[in-house]
Amino acid sequence: MSVSLQKNIGAYISTVYAGDVDSIVAGGAGNGVEAYGPAVDRFAFGEPLSVAVAYAIKATVANGKTLSLGYSLQHSTDGVNFTDYAPVAAAVVANGNGAAQDLVIKQSVDLTGAERYIRVAYTPTLNATATDTAVIAPLFVFGGEDTLPAV
Repeated sequence: MSVSLQKNIGAYISTVYAGDVDSIVAGGAGNGVEAYGPAVDRFAFGEPLSVAVAYAIKATVANGKTLSLGYSLQHSTDGVNFTDYAPVAAAVVANGNGAAQDLVIKQSVDLTGAERYIRVAYTPTLNATATDTAVIAPLFVFGGEDTLPAV
């Protein structure tokens, strides 16, 4: 492995905004509702061949309750009409203990067959009635560009 990869990984990746911070309340706003990030033009970042999609989550979930997350990287030829490229079925990502939990869910995706535009789509579901909350912020980390990003 290259020493520069070990000591300067930032020279080999691009971090890109993938969506607004989304606040979810059990039984209320955003719960069980699919959220979408904006269209991102991969070609503006050197046409990367891979992406890590990170979902940073802060959740407070009551004892015996859960936060589930289903998500997908979607792609499009025109930046308007999107289809699933790499879907992941909903699964429990946080089990309740009544305390705030910080976690990151990462999806690694090979973009070799992806179209020019990509975006995130995700559905968070809290199974409590009103007290549980979660905040989710998606982020793209691109790698494998033909031309490395400027540091």
